[in-house]
Amino acid sequence: MTHIAGHHVETSIHCHFLFVENDDRPGIVGRIGTRLGETGINIATMALGRDPAKHRAINVIETDTTPPQALIDSLRASDGILRAIAFDL
Repeated sequence: MTHIAGHHVETSIHCHFLFVENDDRPGIVGRIGTRLGETGINIATMALGRDPAKHRAINVIETDTTPPQALIDSLRASDGILRAIAFDL
């Protein structure tokens, strides 16, 4: 179990990652997955964490390749997405 941005998620910390903090409501996880697929980014693992009291959730996504900045910018511009960050470990 890893603690990230106030949430606990099951994830290993290595390789390429996409971290997305969002409103906790239906459809957002699907939108993130669709954007990744449209960009040709394969999901290796995906862990979700949520804080129902704050109506916030996070997605910690391990990817096969580094997500491009255009994808990050697209996610950040999406309704309900609060933060999107790509990083390599």
